[in-house]
Amino acid sequence: MKNLTTIVLAFLMAGVSLVATAGETSGSAELGYLARSGNTDSSDLNAKFQLAHAYDHWAQSFHVAVEQSEENDQRTAKRFLAGVKSEYRLSDSDYVFATVDYESDDFGAYRSRWTETLGYGRRLISEERQTLDLELGAGARQATLQTREEQSDIIARLGLNYLYTFATSADFSNKLLIETGADNTYAQNETAVRMPLLENVSLKVAYTLRHNTDVAAGTEKTDTLTSVNVAYSF
Repeated sequence: MKNLTTIVLAFLMAGVSLVATAGETSGSAELGYLARSGNTDSSDLNAKFQLAHAYDHWAQSFHVAVEQSEENDQRTAKRFLAGVKSEYRLSDSDYVFATVDYESDDFGAYRSRWTETLGYGRRLISEERQTLDLELGAGARQATLQTREEQSDIIARLGLNYLYTFATSADFSNKLLIETGADNTYAQNETAVRMPLLENVSLKVAYTLRHNTDVAAGTEKTDTLTSVNVAYSF
């Protein structure tokens, strides 16, 4: 497992080292309202930031998200996510990738979780208005339950990303991620609609479902989130 993690990190560093070179850089920042149900039933604020860079055959992306809520001076939700991904294009439709993701959640099924994966991706649909990408990979996962129990296992990864563009800054997207191992299967699906408000500013409405098959006693397996965010793209 250590050798796999080393390979993933080496692949990521090879891509990230090119960020300072010429290429195209883009990103977005989001802030808005979030309603959740499952392990926490609350309404709160959330913030997201994404950055992407493309150069030659390489593409890198970085994302971070924060979700937090308090009621009567008591914290009822606190979740932090961060991840980095590097891709190397083999052709117009095929690529290999490496990802590292981190998650901490004081009120979720898992207190913290690291995943490192290597995989192959293919663009199944490439049209002017719509795209569909399929990703298959394998990797490692290290997790800590709310009971402080430690888990470490090998995982398989499936990703399916669909995007339909109506117009500039107006689109529909659906992102499915499944990571399965001996200790747990984690699934997340986000469906979102983005609509333009001003130049470079849009309104994004999203519904996210997160599910874990194996959790500690007294912990819900499924969390749902509905968000309404204002997003700025650059």
